[in-house]
Amino acid sequence: MELLIGQSDPLTSGGFGPKTAESVGVGSCSAYRREGDRQKVLQVVLTANASPDRVKDGLASGGTPLPEMLPNSTGFYRKTEESLGYAMLVRGEKMLAIAQLAPVQGRDGVADVLALMKLIAPRMLSASSSPVSEGS
Repeated sequence: MELLIGQSDPLTSGGFGPKTAESVGVGSCSAYRREGDRQKVLQVVLTANASPDRVKDGLASGGTPLPEMLPNSTGFYRKTEESLGYAMLVRGEKMLAIAQLAPVQGRDGVADVLALMKLIAPRMLSASSSPVSEGS
């Protein structure tokens, strides 16, 4: 994580609820710089009630298709005005989005969010597992 956000001990907030019969474990988590204005450097969001149309919209506005990371999933990545790297993956009704919001010297924000997506998407979007609640 230190390489990704340029912080060895970032401030974090948020968490993800456990998967239940009524919930798919939605939530968000953010990492912030400790110094200065405590700028948000990374955000991960998991939502329910997603639609592949969100991916179509992202592709239509200049996004690049994600390589297939999970069966029956679709996604895109790009730089945005708000982020140095942004990736979204939709599988069923779940959507996982990752945004790198602050520059890290010598790092490629798009490559970093793609690597993180590849690492966490199987756990976050799998039908047989859900995120563990955490936060600080």
